[in-house]
Amino acid sequence: MSIPSGQRNLNITVTNAAITNASAQCLAASTTRFGLIFHNPNAAGNISIVPTSFGAAVSAGGGTLTLIPGASIQIDGLRTLDAFNAIASVAGPIPLTIWEF
Repeated sequence: MSIPSGQRNLNITVTNAAITNASAQCLAASTTRFGLIFHNPNAAGNISIVPTSFGAAVSAGGGTLTLIPGASIQIDGLRTLDAFNAIASVAGPIPLTIWEF
């Protein structure tokens, strides 16, 4: 039986990364990724993320996506194959939840 167009089974991987105020890779590159959800579950402290092809993450810097406490962002509809860097606005470490599908 074939899967109808527009439907597919997704393998979801959840990563809990420990983010500090030094830019570091939070997610490895993947050739099988279709989308991502980044969530900042912290009560205090922003987290900025950026694809590694853009360079190091800079807190609230140009080219970064900054998540305020409690915020999430979903990236899908395009192949997000790149690795990602992240940096926190506080010393940390603070958690960053990443859903990869």
